[in-house]
Amino acid sequence: MVKKVLCLGLLILLVACTNVFAGGSGNCIETARVKSEHLGVGAVAFEYNLVTERINDLYDGLVDADNIKVEDLSQVYGKITWGRTTDKILWLPATDYNLYFKAGACNYDVKFKDDGVSVKAELESGVYTGVGANALFPLKEVNELCSINWGGDIQLNCFFNGADDVTRDGETVNSDGYFYGIDGQIATYVTCNYDIPEIKTELIPYLGVYYSWIVVGTLAELDYNVASTAYDESIGGAFDVLSFGMLLGLDMNITDYLTLNVEGRFIGETALTTGATFKF
Repeated sequence: MVKKVLCLGLLILLVACTNVFAGGSGNCIETARVKSEHLGVGAVAFEYNLVTERINDLYDGLVDADNIKVEDLSQVYGKITWGRTTDKILWLPATDYNLYFKAGACNYDVKFKDDGVSVKAELESGVYTGVGANALFPLKEVNELCSINWGGDIQLNCFFNGADDVTRDGETVNSDGYFYGIDGQIATYVTCNYDIPEIKTELIPYLGVYYSWIVVGTLAELDYNVASTAYDESIGGAFDVLSFGMLLGLDMNITDYLTLNVEGRFIGETALTTGATFKF
């Protein structure tokens, strides 16, 4: 009964609380080799992200414009993970690590002010890809049911989207143009592995800090007509490289081969990542 309640609670989070930017640093916070009893070489994960906002505007790369923001960036993708264990190297202990590749789709909005007038460009769903790596190091064994570890994650993501609608000073019209985006994140965290033998479940809460950055620009100018006036906007690599914050997450190993994950990130960006990992 307890296990069913835990699974139902996390499932509700996965479905209902999906509000993120660069993909979460968890999922799985452990390496793929830790729980797999078969091949023990990898995992397949599925994640959904939605960024609500970043604390910083993008640096003004648009002529006669300011207050550039990226908002409501949603990402849905699959992630293929290859997990390995290294031998002890110099002062580093034997380490579990993952290498992963992501592919899926994303869309987002770009807001800015042009000559003091508010403009919002809604983009179509586009291609999203990314690569990354994370590692986990042992820190302290508390007892036979609980251990503390620390780890880190680094990732780089790219996306490409066509323009859909533009709203300028309250009027919405169709538009043409293409945007590119590149973002990255570095995170470090402390994990606590807690076994619950009665329900054959392992809970892994984790807490840490992250640094993220983003670059957004136009591959083809944003063209649209409002009130019989033609506009063309060109964003030349607007960027934010100063977003820092805290992250808080939970992995739940409900079987040896399935992990559910939820992770929130705060301050630098308001974000939540949810996902499921299938290990093999």
